[in-house]
Amino acid sequence: MIQLKGKPRKVIFTTDACDIYDNLRKDSEFEEASDNEIWELAYEEISNIVDDECNYNLNIDLNGDIILVGDIVRWNGAYPAHRETRTHNIGKAILDAMSAFDGDNKFTVYVQDGKVLLEQYGHDNPMSPSIVEFRVLNSNYDDFEARDWDEVSDPITPYVNKVYGWEAV
Repeated sequence: MIQLKGKPRKVIFTTDACDIYDNLRKDSEFEEASDNEIWELAYEEISNIVDDECNYNLNIDLNGDIILVGDIVRWNGAYPAHRETRTHNIGKAILDAMSAFDGDNKFTVYVQDGKVLLEQYGHDNPMSPSIVEFRVLNSNYDDFEARDWDEVSDPITPYVNKVYGWEAV
């Protein structure tokens, strides 16, 4: 289970269309736009943000495969999980993680407590998010069924912090 100490988050991006919709609705440039037009603009903005972050800012290749480790929450409970992304690229790993969830989801990718995390809310878990950490496998790795992820993998946080000019959080 991912343990967070409650330190502040540094958000890389979110796919929460409601926040973007609210901001667009307040913008005088769009005061004549219909609700459908505003929603369309909000989803277009999300697509642009995800594209910019994953395909440009975080288009970083590391020296090992990136894995996901965390807790998946569904309607019938929470379960520890891990997944290989089969990529060395941070941006591609984030896109892979997002595509692993079915249905309509809200994602937030952020750094907190020295971890790069993806938080997912969806139909099966509208109140409690699934949270997974991105880690890169190191030279100690020899079996994907390993359970001591701290021993066989390293956080990708230093690489992400460097992109955004953030100090360790």
